[in-house]
Amino acid sequence: MLSSAAASPAIVWSGESKSTVHSSDVTNVADIVQTTIEQNVNVNAESSSLESVIFVVNRDLEGSDGLTSLTTSGALPTIGSKYDSAHSIHHYVRGIENTASVARSSRNGAGSSRSVVETTLHEFKAQMENEFSTEEEEAAIRADGSITPANRARALSTADVMVVHIQNKADPSDIDSIVSSAIENPKVGSVILTAVRSREEVMLERNLEAKARNVAHSQPRRRLEDAKEEDGDDGNNAEEAIYFVNYTPNIFAGVIFFFFFTFVTYTGIGCMNMIAGQDVYVEKYPSIGREA
Repeated sequence: MLSSAAASPAIVWSGESKSTVHSSDVTNVADIVQTTIEQNVNVNAESSSLESVIFVVNRDLEGSDGLTSLTTSGALPTIGSKYDSAHSIHHYVRGIENTASVARSSRNGAGSSRSVVETTLHEFKAQMENEFSTEEEEAAIRADGSITPANRARALSTADVMVVHIQNKADPSDIDSIVSSAIENPKVGSVILTAVRSREEVMLERNLEAKARNVAHSQPRRRLEDAKEEDGDDGNNAEEAIYFVNYTPNIFAGVIFFFFFTFVTYTGIGCMNMIAGQDVYVEKYPSIGREA
């Protein structure tokens, strides 16, 4: 049932019970998080202790998409049964290179007023067993900026968005049960299941971006002078009036001269071939006027 979603970078479950929306548009993680949180606020903001949970499946040992490997092997049966109840499925999400990039994009999408915390699968499970307790504990930050266990527990209890890192060594049964429990938990506003892109896809995208930068930095081609005059102010105010040509004026003049030279040469050679001498030679030429 989930085989068609094996390549889906992001599956979203929210409180709404509408038909699943499939999107093939290029989407950023920040946009998905922002849209999901806004929908959650409108639907069940009061009943949710945690606005959103983002599960990020790491690559497998071979460097391929971990979520694809799990779903194609049937290791996530409970999640597969909930696939049809997903609110939306985004088939092309950018910015999923690792858990840190997802967390960074989630902070941009959630806004500065919401707390985004990175956590592990088992740490999130322990937080669920405590029913997302909001009891505040004494915060303590070390000199190097690291978080003490007490402050870590407080950060988890007050988090609005959690980014759960699922390692490639995690037990598939734990992944299936924990994600399914989060989807069914009324205190969780929305659940997003995604995966880190494979190494091949990341390298391919980086190569394409490098080629795009090289093209942007290369010298632009010449454009028609008329377009420059119509734009005004050297053509800086109207980019839509810029026209690019395949031939520069010098190249075009050279092509026209080549065809003209070829025509003149062919005509001259043809005229020279028409020159012919007499066929009969005599010792005495006839008098003038009696050549015939």
